[in-house]
Amino acid sequence: MSTLTSIPGGMWVPPPLYTCLSSTPSLTNTTMDAAGEMVAFLISAPKTGTLDWFEFRINAMATFPTNGIRLSFQSLSATGDGGGLGRPTETPVQWVDITSTPGGDTWVAPATPLTDSGGGGSGNKRAVTAGEFFACVIHPVNVADTQSINIAVADMDASASTRPTYPALALKNAGSWGTVNDYCNMALKYDDGTYPAIMGSVYPVKAFSAPAFGNASDPKERGLYFQFPVPVTVDGAWFMSDVDVNTELVLYDSNGTTELANISFDTNYRGSNGIRYQYFPFPAVDLAASTNYRLTLRPLSATITLPDIEVNAAGLLNAIEGGAAFHYTEKSAANAWTQTTNKRPFMGLRVSKIHDGSGGGGGNIFNVME
Repeated sequence: MSTLTSIPGGMWVPPPLYTCLSSTPSLTNTTMDAAGEMVAFLISAPKTGTLDWFEFRINAMATFPTNGIRLSFQSLSATGDGGGLGRPTETPVQWVDITSTPGGDTWVAPATPLTDSGGGGSGNKRAVTAGEFFACVIHPVNVADTQSINIAVADMDASASTRPTYPALALKNAGSWGTVNDYCNMALKYDDGTYPAIMGSVYPVKAFSAPAFGNASDPKERGLYFQFPVPVTVDGAWFMSDVDVNTELVLYDSNGTTELANISFDTNYRGSNGIRYQYFPFPAVDLAASTNYRLTLRPLSATITLPDIEVNAAGLLNAIEGGAAFHYTEKSAANAWTQTTNKRPFMGLRVSKIHDGSGGGGGNIFNVME
């Protein structure tokens, strides 16, 4: 028999992206368009282990450097630059070169790990300790080469004043480093094949979208397909949406038809329109471990929006809180459910109780997010 323990105040799984304060997130550019320019993701190692590489997205690209680009792991300078702002040392410790253009609008992952001899299957990889500071740097192999590359970064905030100062995104321009007021858009791959979440609003986004749909659309219902590794009790949900018509928030049982909770929301209840966060409590529902459920929005006329995040491959969702067990579902006009494993809507649940690790079922609060 499992024992459920209350969590005072509950906890959100996955949590809201609090950086998305007032609008739909989007991808924007940090541009390297002159010789010597570099882009750096200043991060901390999310766990102890050995790194293979980092991945990122290129938006439009006009000129690929003649000798290619170099991806490198570097230490951080203790002296800073540009008024004390952090910067990498510009000395690659482990690196790999990409000599053939990957093209624009592309998610980039190197073919071989970064090593202290330049990749290619030889040399030593970078070993890190959880919490260790370092930089992931993108720059031309030959710093004198011309280039025009737009590195995709995440614009998820209405104001630069609310963005975190670490992890940070930095650009070397005209010989000096400066902080870019957007978010790191990348993933860090360890040699065990995992992509752990990097604390501090670092996401591996291939694309953001905000599809509109209504009761006559196909699909007509969209939401979150999810499971927890331990038994839990949920009693509420959040989502980001522009709820322009009356809408139902529905929690489905594992069969996809039985409704465990249904909250009907009148659009006139809103404090303002536009894409905003919405929070709704509902009567507590017990959910079984390792069982798939659905949390969806069901508009009663046309139309509402539900933003989502798309990643390059399903495993990259493990770099976002909640992991790959939380992904996208939709119901067609013919009432058939379809899942998309490399996409997730902006939705989550409030967990009020969780298995305490005693009796059958195993697990505890600390492995829900693993």
